[in-house]
Amino acid sequence: MGACASQSNRASKLRSDEIDRQLEEDSKRYRKECRILLLGSGESGKSTIVKQVKIIYQSGFTKEERLAYRKTIHKNVLDSAQALVEAIRKYGIEDLLRDKLVCERILPAADGESTADGESMQGRLTPGGNEVQAGDGQEGLGRELANAIEVLWRDPVVARLLDKHQSEFYLMDSAAYFLTDISRLSHPSYVPTEEDVLRARAQSTAITETRFNVGNNLSIHMFDVGGQRTERRKWIHCFERSAQHDEPHILHRAQRVRPGAVGGEGTGAFPFSPFTFPPPCIPLPALTTACANPSSSSRASSTPPWFLRTAIILFLNKLDVFRVKVAKIPLQRYFPEYTGGSDIREAAKFILWRFMQQNHARLSVYP
Repeated sequence: MGACASQSNRASKLRSDEIDRQLEEDSKRYRKECRILLLGSGESGKSTIVKQVKIIYQSGFTKEERLAYRKTIHKNVLDSAQALVEAIRKYGIEDLLRDKLVCERILPAADGESTADGESMQGRLTPGGNEVQAGDGQEGLGRELANAIEVLWRDPVVARLLDKHQSEFYLMDSAAYFLTDISRLSHPSYVPTEEDVLRARAQSTAITETRFNVGNNLSIHMFDVGGQRTERRKWIHCFERSAQHDEPHILHRAQRVRPGAVGGEGTGAFPFSPFTFPPPCIPLPALTTACANPSSSSRASSTPPWFLRTAIILFLNKLDVFRVKVAKIPLQRYFPEYTGGSDIREAAKFILWRFMQQNHARLSVYP
């Protein structure tokens, strides 16, 4: 009996020692690891950063992984075409189209109106909701629908619509890229390229973790909280341990709102709270906005104790889209104190200055 008890005790001690050793190794690994939190609203470029990391620091996307983006890309195409049709009807210019029936082929009206949430398009989607139902039995965009979208996109009315009213309705940033290449995207044997994957827009609904190494000594653990950005309890635990072990971590915040009338969600407003820091990292095209409008995502991530020693990397991205917007929409309309006119460099410097004014916590900021 005594021998059995002794063997059991030794086995228990070995297991305990192994657990302690593993905990110590994990602790050392965590101390060498830099954690990055990507936090912000839709279309600010968070998921694109994760994709770029996969391409640059990992093995990139396999053919199978790229094929998985077909559904998303085809839905992006149809959503973009829908947005154009709705805008054409909103501004009463449908009769100016060369093909008067093209809108009906893309987005049949329901009781004379098309819905903003896409319900009128459900007949063109498979039960999964992400794949466009093909008319020729192939998976993807049907030939008839793809032809109608191409006809619409090439119509001069669309160019005039975008020139006069693009800031007044939502059209995803990748719309022109995808619609210009509709014939390739709609081919039955279409395989998305890495550029297509980077341009694809899908709403994130889960927390995504990505690990990669930079050189031999730096390990990065990146978190994209996606649609959970306001559910702090679902992701804050990822950084509680960082604070306990004094590990380095970086916060990248992003904010994106839909262009339209000034003033709030789904509009051209550019809300960031003047009362919290870190400030949102806002893609430059979203800067046609009133900054005194506090946003829920800013309030949800005002500096908690876990981020008191956090470094901030401030990305003012999508410069190409911002350049177009600044040329058409005066920045001083939303920031009366701005005096730089349509100069893109002056506009970017002003936005950076506005952000730095919010650093009341005196965190390290790297623009």
